[in-house]
Amino acid sequence: MFLKRFKKTENPKKTFVIIHGLGEHSGRYRFLIDKLLNLNYQIITFDLPGHGFGKGKKGYIEDFYKIYDYIEEITPEKFILYGHSMGGLIVLRYTEYAQKKPEKLILSSPAVGKLYTSFQKILLNTLGIFGKITIKNGIDPKDLCHDDKAIKEYLDDPLVHNKIAFRTAKQLFFEAEKALEEAEKINIPVLLQFGGMDKVINIDNCEELSEKLNTVIVQKHKYAKHEVHNEPKYKDKYLLNILDFIES
Repeated sequence: MFLKRFKKTENPKKTFVIIHGLGEHSGRYRFLIDKLLNLNYQIITFDLPGHGFGKGKKGYIEDFYKIYDYIEEITPEKFILYGHSMGGLIVLRYTEYAQKKPEKLILSSPAVGKLYTSFQKILLNTLGIFGKITIKNGIDPKDLCHDDKAIKEYLDDPLVHNKIAFRTAKQLFFEAEKALEEAEKINIPVLLQFGGMDKVINIDNCEELSEKLNTVIVQKHKYAKHEVHNEPKYKDKYLLNILDFIES
């Protein structure tokens, strides 16, 4: 994995860890990194395997549990954990699974719960043996947000791709269901933000997740799509919610 650390001073007041989503990379979170640097945070992020500058075939993650172990390895004893989309799933499952828990957890449009049809599950169980063979991940750039400029930047970004391997998709679907099933294990403060017009994930699962979490602040942005942080109408509020949450 391609690790990055950012800090402005030798004594940052907190550590903030960012996990990106499917088909993208950590460089797309510069809007958040710059704001946190100005607050004297240390930021840790990395490109997942098969993503960005991460090693491996595009769209192929061999083992999600290696990612959970890696997060535990690179983080200090106290840290705040943030994830978007598949990254939201990863940080939720990490918190359920790992011994070292974050102080606070931020879930941005997390890919949790049932993400597939019965036919797709049968297909994946059959084709999962092909492992590294990739297909399109099914994300339509038009479903990301209402900002044409942000969509164009996404399409023009050479580090963004639309691939997912059969083995990765099979694990993703399994972990997404497990994340929702075990959400009641979480006993730290959680901020959950998602859009009411999101077609990339199943927002009904986000609603169910909010009911299972013990200490949660829920922000449902009614007319936002998947990337609330790129929605002209909501991006300032989205960022302010995060800052209020981590500074309180």
